[in-house]
Amino acid sequence: MALPGDAAASPTNGSYGIQSADTATVGPFEIGWLYGGAQVFLFILAIGGFGNNQILVDQVRAAC
Repeated sequence: MALPGDAAASPTNGSYGIQSADTATVGPFEIGWLYGGAQVFLFILAIGGFGNNQILVDQVRAAC
């Protein structure tokens, strides 16, 4: 049975972060590959930034 503290700390225990190439641990200060939900988060962030930029460019073009 999981303890209540484990449920509160679960996002920092490996659902996102960087997986170390040497020890295979996941954390925010490791050197390695993105792990878990971090890849999805950065992809959505990039799509949102691109879409927002396109909206601003279209508004500027319409104003000219």
